[in-house]
Amino acid sequence: VFCPKGSFSDVAGAASCQSCPTDSVSTPGSTIDTACKCAPGFDGLDGGSCSICAAGKYKSLAGTGGGGCAVCEAGKFSPDDGATICQLCSSSSDSVAGSLVCTAERVNVEVSVSIAMNASYFAEVQDQYVASIADLAGVSTSSVFRTAILNDSSAASSRRRLLATSRITIVWVIRTPRFHVAALKASIATAFVLRLSEIGPLPTLNALTEDCGSGREPDGRACAPCAEGSYKNLPDNSSCVVCGNGTTTEFRASIFEVDCTCTAGYFFDAADSIPSVGSCAPCPAGTFKPFGPGVCMRCAEGTYSPGTSKGKPSASCIFCPVDRVRSPPESDSKEDCCGDGCKCDAGYNELDGNFECVPCKTGYYKSVQSTGACLLC
Repeated sequence: VFCPKGSFSDVAGAASCQSCPTDSVSTPGSTIDTACKCAPGFDGLDGGSCSICAAGKYKSLAGTGGGGCAVCEAGKFSPDDGATICQLCSSSSDSVAGSLVCTAERVNVEVSVSIAMNASYFAEVQDQYVASIADLAGVSTSSVFRTAILNDSSAASSRRRLLATSRITIVWVIRTPRFHVAALKASIATAFVLRLSEIGPLPTLNALTEDCGSGREPDGRACAPCAEGSYKNLPDNSSCVVCGNGTTTEFRASIFEVDCTCTAGYFFDAADSIPSVGSCAPCPAGTFKPFGPGVCMRCAEGTYSPGTSKGKPSASCIFCPVDRVRSPPESDSKEDCCGDGCKCDAGYNELDGNFECVPCKTGYYKSVQSTGACLLC
C-alpha cells in the first residue's frame, strides 16, 4: 500500500508510514524523508523542520526548489505570515519592497549629483542608473525619474569621452511612501554615491530634499496639511485643490477627490460618485443627513427639521419640547410637536405661545392633557 500524501516510508515492508514534519507535504508513495518538502508559505530544507514566511514575504512553491521566502516587490504587499503570493497595491497607492501594507501618502525625494561624464554617454547608461537607484530605494523603476541634466559642456558621443572634462549635474526624483522617507534619506546619505560609482565615475552628492507630498502643501519654508475642504494626491510641492461647491472633507490632509463629500444637511444623488460643483442639494424639510455620502433620512417620531425654509439644512433632527405630544415622522416644524390643538400634558401649560410646555406654577394645577391653562387651586 502506498503511503498517503504527507507521509513516507524508507523501509520496505514497513507496517506504517512516517508523517512528514509539520507544515511540509509529500506526494503519495514517497520512500525517503527528503520527499517531505516545506509547503508554500513555509521555508526549510527538504525533510527538515519548516518556518513560516514572515509578513512582507512570500513563497509560492513547495520545497527548496522554489527558493526561500522572497521579499514582496515594490508595488506589492503581504499583510500576513505564510503568504504564497504578494498582493498588488491599488492604482492610487504604493509600497516599497517587503511592505506589509500599501499607502496613498507618497512623497518625492529629490537627489542632485554631479558626474564627470558627457550627456551622450549618460544617455546610454541611464537605465542602469535607474535600476540601481530603484534597488537601493526599494521602489519600482517607474518611481524613479530624471528631471534635469545641467551644465553639460560636451556634445561628444564617443564612449572614450567618458572621463572627459565635461561635468553634468543630474536631478533624480524618487517617489516613495511617506513612511519610508527617513529610511530612504539615510540610505542615500550612506550608500548612494558608492552605488552609482559601480556604473560610472564617482559622483558628488550636491543636495537631498523632499517635497511636501500628497495631502500637504508648501507653507513658507515648511509643509502644512491640506485644510478641511481641500485635497491633494500628487507627491510634489503643488498646492492643495479646493473641493467643489457644497462639498468638503471630514479631516485635514485629505488625498483624493472622493474624500470631498456633501456637507452635513446636504445630499448627493449618487453616493458613490464624486460630487462636482453644484451637485449637492439641501435636504428637504422633515429630513436630515450627517456629514458624508448618502441620502437624506426622515426625522423620527417626536422630532422635526425645518429645512432651508427656516434656517440651514439639518444635520440632525430637533427633539420636540419636553412633555409635548409627539410629532409624526418627517415633521418639518415645531408646530407638528403640538399634535391636535397643541396640548400640554397634565400639570403643564404652554408658555407665552411659544409651544413650550412648562410646569404649573405653585398654587395652580391642571388635571388633564389639554390646550388650557393651569387653574388656581
